[in-house]
Amino acid sequence: MKQVKCEMNTIVANIFLEAVHEEAIPVNVNTGMEWKESNGGTMIDMLLEFEESDETTINNALNKAVNDSIELFQTE
Repeated sequence: MKQVKCEMNTIVANIFLEAVHEEAIPVNVNTGMEWKESNGGTMIDMLLEFEESDETTINNALNKAVNDSIELFQTE
């Protein structure tokens, strides 16, 4: 089992978590502390646990979450 600690914007995190549930992505997600950045964004600590064989699937889901959040910001 591989563990990856990361920090991400809560919007990206919410999009990623939604995909994890809807698409049954094989990852355990533990969320930690949230805090405000100086630019007004909210960040969150996350721990992702997954089998190394699923790493490409996890990376694709994270990339999609980032891209979807960018599109969301551009439409506001």
